[in-house]
Amino acid sequence: MSKDKTLISVVIPCYCSADWIPELVDRILDSTNYPTEIILVNDSSPDDGATWTAIKQLDKRNVIGIDLQFNAGQFSALLCGMSKANGDIIVTMDDDLQHPPEEIQVLLSSLIEREDLDCVIGRYKSKKHGIIRNLGSSLVRAIYHRASGKPKHLTMGSFRAMRRSVADAMIRHRTNRPVFGPILLASTRRIENVDIQHHSRPYGKSGYRLRQLVKTTMDNLFDATTAPLRAFSIMGTLIAMGSAGFGIVYLYRYLEGGIGVPGFTTNVLLISFFGGITLLGLGLIGEYIDRIVREVRGPPRWHIRETVGNDFDNENEGNKHSPPIILTP
Repeated sequence: MSKDKTLISVVIPCYCSADWIPELVDRILDSTNYPTEIILVNDSSPDDGATWTAIKQLDKRNVIGIDLQFNAGQFSALLCGMSKANGDIIVTMDDDLQHPPEEIQVLLSSLIEREDLDCVIGRYKSKKHGIIRNLGSSLVRAIYHRASGKPKHLTMGSFRAMRRSVADAMIRHRTNRPVFGPILLASTRRIENVDIQHHSRPYGKSGYRLRQLVKTTMDNLFDATTAPLRAFSIMGTLIAMGSAGFGIVYLYRYLEGGIGVPGFTTNVLLISFFGGITLLGLGLIGEYIDRIVREVRGPPRWHIRETVGNDFDNENEGNKHSPPIILTP
């Protein structure tokens, strides 16, 4: 794959990042040794149009801007941008400059030199996130590793480079609530890590709060596996067997000595315990049913309000069942 024929597409979901988008784009274009297009997806930033205005004002020939009509979430925004990419290699990264654009070349070199790999993921030598973000990320990784069967040596992350075939396979996953990691692992297992730098956030504050951590954890857990239901079934079986054993013991004591089984408090505690377990089980089942209903209904994963840049149509690729809807700027 020669440099003069290899097109790189850098896909970036943007959220309230108007102040530093020009710097981000300039650094990307200065850092790669290959022809590069940049796809900026404004995920309906609640900043009175500032982020979208900043994207439109870039006025660069190799920059594509996509404005989503509603907040689709980081993963859907990524897939939307990937569906519009023209590159032979797709690079995904965050918009906050914690992923140094200068490290893109490290990812590209590692992927292009290894024909046996489909994707490389940046592994940070040292992370510059806050304590809550680091703890939450560690929890998500631990749960995700056990739920998805991810190889132990592999560290997942959002700064990655993948071949066109992998991106196409990921786009074909039509789940309504996509989680990037499980979809990537379902598309290829030929993935390796590359050590890269990770910078402190130079502008603004992270929008990654406890709520997002909880949501990401639940999505990884419920969308990647049925392990919660399986664990609950095992726990229910063990409790039932234990209860039967206790019942036999108390029955034997009663028949042998005529000893009654006192304990109003014990009965109340047992009823409360099993009631809580039952409600927890119903909640888990409800989470899966909710996801099934969303998939069956097939709402669009994203709506494109407007596009700027290269000449491509802005049909609503996110609509799962309906014919494409052309949304004019």
